[in-house]
Amino acid sequence: MKTILAVLLLSATAPIRTEKLVFSAEYKNIIALTRIECAVVNPMDPKLLFKLDDIKDLPSREILKCHSLCMIKKLNLLNDDNIMELDKLMQLFSSPSLLIKVPASYAKCQLNLKSIQTCNDGYDVQQCLLYNV
Repeated sequence: MKTILAVLLLSATAPIRTEKLVFSAEYKNIIALTRIECAVVNPMDPKLLFKLDDIKDLPSREILKCHSLCMIKKLNLLNDDNIMELDKLMQLFSSPSLLIKVPASYAKCQLNLKSIQTCNDGYDVQQCLLYNV
């Protein structure tokens, strides 16, 4: 009985998301290089660069520091008001399932309303997008 309860409790608290982000062929290398550039500016363990595309592996805010904001800015995903533009975000992906999930995640995270200016904002955006795709 205790085993069943533990399994039910773990499944209820586990994120629903199962898909890891996969970037389009056009952006895969750009994203890899940008991650390295941002890791140089915001020093972090290079092994963590491989853990940024899945909510279950996402390092903490304290570890990532400003890496998320750096990526968002270097990939030119913001408009003049520092709001993430959905069309710019969408061009990073080619997977049919992600092309459906990313706009829904963008809406759920209310990214059309959030000005992304601080390191915390950048991390919150990355975390919310990953959690909801």
